[in-house]
Order: sequence, then C-alpha cells, then structure tokens
Amino acid sequence: MAHFKWDGNPYDPQWDFGAKQRMNNELFRAVAAAHSVQPIDVFFSYLSGRTVFPGIVRAIGMMGIPTLNISLGDKTKFYNTLEPTGFSGTADIANAFTLCWTSTEDAVKLFESVAAHAIYLPEGANPEIYRPLDVPFDIDISFLGQCYGQRPKVIECLKNKGIHVHTFGHGWPSGEIQVEDMVRVYNRSRINLGFAAVSDSKDICCLKGRDFEAPMSGAVPNTIPSGT
Repeated sequence: MAHFKWDGNPYDPQWDFGAKQRMNNELFRAVAAAHSVQPIDVFFSYLSGRTVFPGIVRAIGMMGIPTLNISLGDKTKFYNTLEPTGFSGTADIANAFTLCWTSTEDAVKLFESVAAHAIYLPEGANPEIYRPLDVPFDIDISFLGQCYGQRPKVIECLKNKGIHVHTFGHGWPSGEIQVEDMVRVYNRSRINLGFAAVSDSKDICCLKGRDFEAPMSGAVPNTIPSGT
C-alpha cells in the first residue's frame, strides 16, 4: 500500500494559481512510480474539485487503475463554491472516477445527474480500533475534528464561560493526531463534544464518524445540534 500526502494549503488564495497544478503533477508522478514497482489494485482518495483536476484522475484510470473517491457532506457541498479552476465540491470531478462513495443517501441522484457512478455507504467505526482502554479520565471535555464553521465560535463561547475544551484536528493549535491517539483521547475524556451540522449549515444535520467512534471507545458523547 502506497500513501500520498501533500503539504500545500488548498485554502490559500493563491492555491488555484500554481500550487494546485504542482500538487496534481506530484500526485500523478507518485501514482505512476508506485504502479511501475507493483501494479496498484485501486486508487482510493478523499478529493474534491478544489484539490484535484478531473484530467489527473482520468490519467490515473488510463493506467488501468480503478479509481474510488470518498466524499462527505455532499448534501451541501456537491457543487459548493465556484473557484478559478471550477467548483470546489465533487460535481466537476465525480464522473472522472470509476466509483464515488458518498455518506449522504439522497446525494446519489446528484452524482447520477453528472453521469457519475455512486454508492451510498453510511458512516461507522471499526470496533477493533475504537475500543475501551484502561486509562484515567484526565480530560474533562474534548473535541476531535476540523476547525471550521460554528465550531470555533462554540468552543470560544464555552471558554468564556470557564469551560475548557481540548481540541484536536486540522485548524486547531494542537493540530491533527494519529488514530491510536484519537482512541486514547476518547477514552480519557469525561465528555466527548460533537457537532452535527453539515458544513456551515444551520439547518442540516447528520451523523458523524465520532458518533460511532466515541461510544465504541466506551466514552460519553455529547453532540451539539445544527443551529446552536
């Protein structure tokens, strides 16, 4: 199994004017190099129109590699914003993949509307990974997830009321942590905070991975609904 992870920031204002193309070139070269050493059975990605060009995906497919892309939040982000290189959601790239995996059941029709093949698979968690551990409760409240939308506002509001929340994930000062560390945080926390909103929406909610991960770890989840 080969992994590819780039260092660029797709939210940088200059991303569409050079950095995106460079990353895509690096991605293609990395896939081609790995495929030349040992044939790749499947190219599995979590990409959007903001991060990849459909032509790169098709080029990978032309090497005889089936391509599978997972996307979350398709209910509000299928098209998303129109940027210099196209829509930032999955609409522009969906039909370049062999198959698209969406966690939103009613989004399957959106994929079909752009001649893409999609399969609905709901979110869940692996009980062999997310499991109770014999560790002390030394974190009162934690949140594992990206920093965006209403999340930082809620965290700041709790802080102003004297409630400290340990945050982990992209965009927070502590940054991202490995899966094994996530399991430990779930186990160490008296309360695992969650947010149910889809993207920045105040009206649409859905289940998240942590809604399964935390209980499987023997933890106590507490989810804030959309519009809070």
